[in-house]
Amino acid sequence: MDAEGGWVHLQRVPGLVNLSFLAFDSRQHFLYAVHGDGSDVSSFAIGAAGR
Repeated sequence: MDAEGGWVHLQRVPGLVNLSFLAFDSRQHFLYAVHGDGSDVSSFAIGAAGR
């Protein structure tokens, strides 16, 4: 997200289906995505270019 809260496309990660909930860690170094059926969670490190 940019400083105003808008989304900025940085990268596409193929193979992830039905992501229904997104959350950052408290320092915004990681993004967590829960899959729609609740059985899986994906996590992504946010690099310096994305901060």
